[in-house]
Amino acid sequence: MSDSLRSLWMEKAIKNKEKSVKKLISQYSSVSRQNRTEVIYCFDTDKYDTSQEDCSFFETIRSFCAKRNYHFVWFCQDIEQVYLGNSVENSKKCIESASFKRKNLIREMDPAKLSSGNIRKNTSNIMQVLDQYLTRK
Repeated sequence: MSDSLRSLWMEKAIKNKEKSVKKLISQYSSVSRQNRTEVIYCFDTDKYDTSQEDCSFFETIRSFCAKRNYHFVWFCQDIEQVYLGNSVENSKKCIESASFKRKNLIREMDPAKLSSGNIRKNTSNIMQVLDQYLTRK
């Protein structure tokens, strides 16, 4: 798939996802006025530093989230790169994920890698977002 087709496909997918997110928020809110929702979009940065298309898409998503007061979590360059230290073939992602969970490797993660304010390879900002709502053990 070309970069421009990929970008158009992703933009359409995000708009469709937003409809389902709004529907779920509405359902949750209707149960009780005390219910509070936060929307967190998570994205891999992919090749944002070498591909103009990826960089443009990344900035579009960042702006999309900011305009709607959604949280924007990024993984540089992808989630496997952050948690495992290397990229993983699509066909092996489920196996690697299960192994990571089974071995409880999350406990070995350096919190600084998950709390980055700047986009750098093998880092994420996920803890900056989750720390606003969860307490670490």
